[in-house]
Amino acid sequence: MKNLKTIGLFLYIVCFFGNNIFAQSQQQTAYEKKKESLALQMMQKFGQRTAQLVWNTLSEKTYDEVIEYAKEAEQGAKLAAAYGRNEPGFQAIIWYANELKKIQNLRTSVDVQREKQATYEKTNAGAVQKKIKTAFEKWNQKGEFEIKDDYEKRLQNQSKDAFIQTYAEQIENNLPNYNGYNVLQKELQPYNADNGFFTVNFKINGIEWQSKITIPITDAENFKNNWRNMNPQINKYDWCFIENMLCPTLITLSDKNNKYEFPSSLQNKSEITFAFDDLKIDNPYLKGYTFRYSEAKAIELKIAQEKFVSDSLETVSYNNKLETAFQDYNRQLLEHKYNIEKNVISNYAKIPMGNNKEKNYENSLNSLKHDYNRINSEMERTFNLAYSYAKEFFSTKEDFEKFYTQGKDVLNEEIAKRKQKQEEENILIFFKSNAKFIESMDFQKEKKESTASTIGKGLYGVTTGTNVSARDYTNENEVRKKILSTISESQNKPYYSQILDFVIETNKRLNKEWNKNGQFFTNKSNFFDSYLMENYKDILKTNKKK
Repeated sequence: MKNLKTIGLFLYIVCFFGNNIFAQSQQQTAYEKKKESLALQMMQKFGQRTAQLVWNTLSEKTYDEVIEYAKEAEQGAKLAAAYGRNEPGFQAIIWYANELKKIQNLRTSVDVQREKQATYEKTNAGAVQKKIKTAFEKWNQKGEFEIKDDYEKRLQNQSKDAFIQTYAEQIENNLPNYNGYNVLQKELQPYNADNGFFTVNFKINGIEWQSKITIPITDAENFKNNWRNMNPQINKYDWCFIENMLCPTLITLSDKNNKYEFPSSLQNKSEITFAFDDLKIDNPYLKGYTFRYSEAKAIELKIAQEKFVSDSLETVSYNNKLETAFQDYNRQLLEHKYNIEKNVISNYAKIPMGNNKEKNYENSLNSLKHDYNRINSEMERTFNLAYSYAKEFFSTKEDFEKFYTQGKDVLNEEIAKRKQKQEEENILIFFKSNAKFIESMDFQKEKKESTASTIGKGLYGVTTGTNVSARDYTNENEVRKKILSTISESQNKPYYSQILDFVIETNKRLNKEWNKNGQFFTNKSNFFDSYLMENYKDILKTNKKK
């Protein structure tokens, strides 16, 4: 039972603490096994809770870091004792450091290398290298549907740019919020009036340094007052490594009116570089190559230019297709028989450069189609509306369409002709139905008795097709007045001569006078107008003398 309890306790430690040493896939060294046993002893000696807290703090620290940490624990233990308190955590740290010293003779170069690698993986450089290995291995593999020749060409022509671009992306993803907000700590020290500068303390990503900025004494107070409102900016390429941790080489602080630059004053900064061979990836075209982050800006510019050219060509292609559709729709509209106004689509939305070109193309194409259908529908509605207004003058819709498709001027002219013809027919029908009145009328007398209030009423009824003859006129004079006003209103109509022919032929007095003296007048209109005049006899006498 005791052995089972011990085994269970050991497994709990291994699973709970998740130490890198215990989780190693490679075979454990004697030193790692001994450290593992120290973890078990710590738990038995100081209890699970204390051992857990201590191990979470120390398990990933190097030997030198544990020793330094133990020195601080000793100071903490002394301070706690002075207040009569016993802190088991401090005791556990001190105990573990002393036990670790005892087994240093077991450390080999393998342990040193593993410890170094574990430490490196916790840095920005280690995190980037791990991610770049995963990302580039995927790019470096032959695709399922990629033939061997294409794969070889891709590796040969694209490996370097792809590797640089992938590395640059991973670095950017691991920058400590590279725009500077929330992660950059800045502290302004008192102004050095004698030498005219401020000292500024910066801290980011666990790295601290100082910079100086010269500010004239006349502006110093204003600079200090604006300090809290200054926004920090760090360009994504202005970074370096400080012991494998990312640190900016230049920080810019700005307010509404000014910008201030603070170059890093640290001496131990190094360029961001990565050796491809360290990734253990098979690619003959990158063997021996070392990535330099300073090259990434040029590569990014090159890729952006290539993308711009590609984007431009693709955009032009989409817009050419839209132009073809635009011209085709307008051609169909112009060929439409009802498009007498020559209506076309005026414009369309061209595709801008950038993302979503295919979606923008579909939207613009659908908008073109919508405009085409709208104009078609409007032409159909306009035709049907025009026909509804004028169908009384046309026997069939096809008859109307024949003139409609020739344009408004032709249509309106035809409608005017048919309207006048209809008016003429209606007047003649009216006159024929009232021929007995016309036959016996004394036009000279009727002219004298007519009034302005009655003129035009007869013509309205006649030209609108109203069956005037069917009305009940108790006063025959009313009918005669309407006949006279209809003749008068027809004077400027093309059918006036036909009206006069009927009236002169039907009316006994007019017919007799025309047959007797008509030769002395230029035409029937001149004769009729003269006949109605009070001085008709004088006019006739004058005409006879000519």
